[in-house]
Amino acid sequence: MGREPLAFTFEDLDREHDYFNLSRVGREWFIHFLDTLQKLSKKTWPEIQQDNYYNVHPHDWNKTTTRFRKEKYEQYEGVQFSLGSNYGRVHGYIIGNLFFIVWLDKYHNLYDMEGHTPAKSKVKIMKDYPSVSCLQIHNAEIKILADKISKLEEQNKKLKNDIELYENYNSELEQEIKNLRNENTNLKNSIDNKKKKQQVYNEKIKRRKNRKKK
Repeated sequence: MGREPLAFTFEDLDREHDYFNLSRVGREWFIHFLDTLQKLSKKTWPEIQQDNYYNVHPHDWNKTTTRFRKEKYEQYEGVQFSLGSNYGRVHGYIIGNLFFIVWLDKYHNLYDMEGHTPAKSKVKIMKDYPSVSCLQIHNAEIKILADKISKLEEQNKKLKNDIELYENYNSELEQEIKNLRNENTNLKNSIDNKKKKQQVYNEKIKRRKNRKKK
């Protein structure tokens, strides 16, 4: 241990415990939790222990509100690290460079911290609070997506109307341009005809003058 980056396993994760069942933990917490594991997986355990941000230290089982299962408690030293302010801690034990995650303690329920932590962390039986089922989450997400689809359909309808108006305007504009080109062609032809007539007239005048001179 010490040379290889830390790895994690959920082999011993205990989510059945009333203190650590994650019933009120939201999506933001899980994202932060995974981001933290990713960062830690690039460090060695000694490096993490020296980083004050993670506040690594062993468990004092004489002061905790509960303990690991007996076989784990007697065989391995429990350790914990912080996930940062307001995100709680991770409890487990380490063998080599492998950290066995046992409890995810969002509300600091492993220790009584009266007068130190937010009121939520004093709640011990998390199952007493209403949890959000997967179906409720999916239904909420479906509603959000349905609202987004409805807005997109409205935007698409408006865009189609705008395109239709633009196409009509463009068609009218093209017709006007065509008419102007025709008028320009007619005007040019008229000017050319007048020039030819003027040229013929000038030739006649010239011939008359020549006859008079003779």
